[in-house]
Order: sequence, then C-alpha cells, then structure tokens
Amino acid sequence: MKKSWQYDIGIMMEQRPILIFGATGLVGSELLKILDQENMGLSTASIGRSRAHPLAVGMIHHQASPENWPQYIMNSGAKQLVCCLGTTRKKAGSNEEFFKIDHDLILSVISAAKNAGVEHVILISSAQANAEAKNFYLQTKGMVDKKIRAMNFARLDIIRPGLLRGRRENDSRPLEKMAMMISPLFDILLQGKWAKYRSVRAQDVARAMMTLLMAKGGGSHVHENASIMALSQKLTK
Repeated sequence: MKKSWQYDIGIMMEQRPILIFGATGLVGSELLKILDQENMGLSTASIGRSRAHPLAVGMIHHQASPENWPQYIMNSGAKQLVCCLGTTRKKAGSNEEFFKIDHDLILSVISAAKNAGVEHVILISSAQANAEAKNFYLQTKGMVDKKIRAMNFARLDIIRPGLLRGRRENDSRPLEKMAMMISPLFDILLQGKWAKYRSVRAQDVARAMMTLLMAKGGGSHVHENASIMALSQKLTK
C-alpha cells in the first residue's frame, strides 16, 4: 500500500513542483524531516533568508533576501506553495516589525504566487484568527487569511493550529515552553466547540500538510484541530 502511495506521489510532484517558505521554523523543519524520511524524491524547493538544514532528498534550497522571493516564485513554474512563515511580537521587537513579517511578507509571497500561476496554497495561520479580533496577533492572522481567500486560488488550505508543541532551534520562548508542559491537562478540559483550541505537535501539522499536498479538488478550506489530526493520521495509511 505504501509503495503504491509513494509511486502516485512521485508522479504528481513531477508535474506539480512545490515551494516551501519558512522551512527553518518549527513546522517547516518538521516538513523537511518528513520529506527526507519518506524518501519520495519529490520536486521541492525551499526559499529563505537562512539555510534550511537538513535538506530533504531531492530538495533545492535558495538563500535570498525577501525582496528577491517574488521574482524567484515567478520563475519557478511551481503549482503548489506551502507557507510556514511567521514570528512573534517579542522576537520581532514591536507590533510594526511583527506586522511586516506576518502580514506584509506573507502577502508578498502569496501575491507573487497568484501572479505566477500557483494553483494550490497551504498556509499556517492560528486558532482564533479573526480580522476583527482585539488581540493584535490574532487580528493580523485573520487579516492575512481574509486577503488570501479573496485571491481565489484554485485550492487554498488554511491550517489553524492551537499551541504548537515541539523543539525550536535557537529560539527561546520560556512562556511557550511552560504552556507546552501544562497543555496536556488543558487539552483534556477543552471539549466540544473548544476542542479546536487544543495544542498540537508541529510534527502532526507537518504530516497534515503533506497529506494536503496530495488532495484532490479545489475550493477554500480551513483546518482546525480535529481536521489536522485526521489529515496527519492519513499519512500512515
């Protein structure tokens, strides 16, 4: 079963090259691991300011400043794009600098993808993302989601995880680490309509993204906790 699935994936990816942005982050690096471990020989390329490591088998990495990313997208011929870009208010240093990355930079990448004829975009957003939210972080995420949906890609998958669990390289987040430690208790308490706010492993989000790269059909889709976990489990079948 798995060999047949890998064969189908290989044929698809030869026809639909993938671009990955944010491959050095928590989720992006997990996606690289999956690509490497599965050894699918996919036609993939990561683009970023710093070098992605380790690279998956068959992957090319282009290290360039953000102002050059749109031109690379235009020349890539890609049909699928995965965006894992994002930062925090603390790391960015101010709301203004945070906005430049989580709004301006992401929209620059996705707009270039639209102009280049990319058909399928997978975007990491956040649970509770809402353009009308009072929280600046959630408002920014919601604004980006809304603007990208208005671009009318053939297929758009917006992933809205709760707290991401995983080890971040060279990125100390003490409050987030503390939240990870107590998240199992709170996850049990989050039932019914609140279940979508449960924490999730970065690995499961990456596995869900891998499954979505194989998805058929079009339209705009939002994936919260239950959908993320179901998509992640499909990868092993």
